[in-house]
Amino acid sequence: MNILFLTDLYPAYKGQSVKETSYSLHNFVRFWNSNNKILVLRPFLLPVRKRNTITKGEVIIDNVRIMKYPLFRIPKTEIYFNKLFMNYASKRIGFKPDIVIAHLGFNLFLGRLFAEKYNVPLVCGIHGSDIIRIQGRKYKDKYRVLLSDCQAIACRSNYIFNYINKVFTNIRKKYFLAYSGIEEEII
Repeated sequence: MNILFLTDLYPAYKGQSVKETSYSLHNFVRFWNSNNKILVLRPFLLPVRKRNTITKGEVIIDNVRIMKYPLFRIPKTEIYFNKLFMNYASKRIGFKPDIVIAHLGFNLFLGRLFAEKYNVPLVCGIHGSDIIRIQGRKYKDKYRVLLSDCQAIACRSNYIFNYINKVFTNIRKKYFLAYSGIEEEII
């Protein structure tokens, strides 16, 4: 299966410090990559306030192909140029996905565009920061439409699972718990 994975929380270059990014997603993707073909599409936001160490291009880390492209936004807003990014990236990646997995925040909305373009299922991974956005009036309806378009929704904690269960009753069959932490009995 060809999997297009969108996230901005992925190592952008070999040897990137764990102080800059989490390697949890990389560990998932390495596992998936053993039986599937994975392409990680890693947007980075422009303009940025501090010096950006991520550059446009392709890198391979542990046999995982990562394509990095800028996603432009209007500073100090939540206005992103998602369609521009999708059109730019889709012309360059040379990859036809069978499924799109989108992780966290603006990547969810990008993922929906890619899933629509390629007419493939969309799976979204949501976190606490997404719940904070959903709780604001401004984003609740946008997330309602987005999550309705998902074929599956990975909730990263019980709190998120319970919140989605309470707020979005029309999509109950779509979401599931997706832990990535340490089993409680081991702690």
